[in-house]
Amino acid sequence: MDWITKKSSSSKRDHNPYEQKLLQREDYLFEIDMVLRRLKSANKNAQRLVNDCKNENNCENSIIVENYFTIHDMRCIKKLYDKCGYEVIEILRRNPIVALNNGILAWLKEKLEKWIEFSFDVGMKWGEPSSDEFKKWKREPRKEADDVVE
Repeated sequence: MDWITKKSSSSKRDHNPYEQKLLQREDYLFEIDMVLRRLKSANKNAQRLVNDCKNENNCENSIIVENYFTIHDMRCIKKLYDKCGYEVIEILRRNPIVALNNGILAWLKEKLEKWIEFSFDVGMKWGEPSSDEFKKWKREPRKEADDVVE
């Protein structure tokens, strides 16, 4: 998925293969979790705005989008629409109910479902580290900066 960065946040020291796998897994799952949280937040806040307007009869003119969406929610929506993101945000600000009901809310729900499914698939792929790998890792000596001879 194109929302996940490829850069690892681990330090520069040498890691054995098992340790590298664990760090890579942790970074990847963290990135997926962050995307899911942003999508869930944007979806929840969009739904809240629609529900609030259903409760009030004529709220079209009085809606301030920033009261419902965080900056992260707005960035998430903008990213969903890629090159048209800025235009979609402007439409959302001008006429939020029409914009949400005519596409944004459905698109958010669809993307959220896809990311939940993707997260589940990645969880199954990566799985928990096996105990055999953990035992191997514990037996292998670590290479620290002091141990390296040039």
